[in-house]
Order: sequence, then structure tokens, then C-alpha cells
Amino acid sequence: MLTEIDAEEAVRGLDIESVVKTVERGFRIAGNGAAFIGGRLHIPVPSGGFHIVAGGLAYPDRPIIVTKVNGRFDAANGTEGRARMQGVILVSSATDGLPIALVGSAGITALRTSGVAAVAAKHLAVGPIETALVVGTGAVARSSAFGARRGLSALEAPGGGSQPIARQRHGRRNLSCRTG
Repeated sequence: MLTEIDAEEAVRGLDIESVVKTVERGFRIAGNGAAFIGGRLHIPVPSGGFHIVAGGLAYPDRPIIVTKVNGRFDAANGTEGRARMQGVILVSSATDGLPIALVGSAGITALRTSGVAAVAAKHLAVGPIETALVVGTGAVARSSAFGARRGLSALEAPGGGSQPIARQRHGRRNLSCRTG
């Protein structure tokens, strides 16, 4: 049976620590050769484009294939008041192809961006970190900065402690990556 989950529901109650653990688990599984290597496709259209990304993991209990389809359009194309990126993630069984879930992609994309940045900072940073540079704009840059900040053990989440990522990804807090 297919479960439909909207973008806000998909991230409700999640925090960066649980996302980091999930990203690390995914990298470990892939590093052990249990990844289904997919690909990327970009389809340009007037005022924007679509990108399709697919891949999967051979989780021992339930191998999955994940396909994300996002459309990204310029604000000048009548998207005022809506996110510029809209899309869905289809999670399917890698055993029999049956769809498992259809998930709104905006929140998950922001979570994944933060989680990957945190894992990279956590495992690749060398020595004391005084400054970090995140190049980008909007919610993706903010979630990358937040993720990198959480991955560096000397740094605290804005306001201290674990914060739900859904509040962080919309830039409602200062996500400076400066320390000391």
C-alpha cells in the first residue's frame, strides 16, 4: 500500500542529530557495496527546469530504490508565495518494485542537505575550525550552514541543544558559521 506524506509532515519532529545518524548509516551501507547506483537527469524548460535523481540502498531488512523529481522555477514565473522548488520523492521496494511512499520533497531535500553537510564537517574537518564558508543562496545555503555547524563538535545549535530542522531551514535564525 502506498503512503502519501506531504513535505511538512515528512520533517515534523525530526532533528539534525537523527538526520546525521541516518546519513551516516546510508554512507556506511553504500561504503560496504550495498548501494544501487543510480543517476541524475536535468531537463531544462522555459523559466526553470526539472531534475530527476535515483538510487537506492540494500538495507538488509528492506532494500529500496528512491527516485526524486523536482521542478525549480524562477520567481518571475508566477511562483510568488510558493517555494521555487517543488517535487516528490517516490520510495519503492527494490525487491518487487511496489511503491512504498510518495513524499513531498522540499523538507526532505533541506534535511538531506543539512545532514550531508554535518557528516562532511564531522568526518572531514581537521584541527580547530574558526571559519567556515558556505557558497549558495536561500534555504539550501542556510541548511548547509546549519548542518556544517552541527557537524563541528565545538559548535552548538542556535539557541543550544537539539532544534527541529524544519524551523532552521527557513532562515528564522542566524546560522553564522563563525566560532570563537
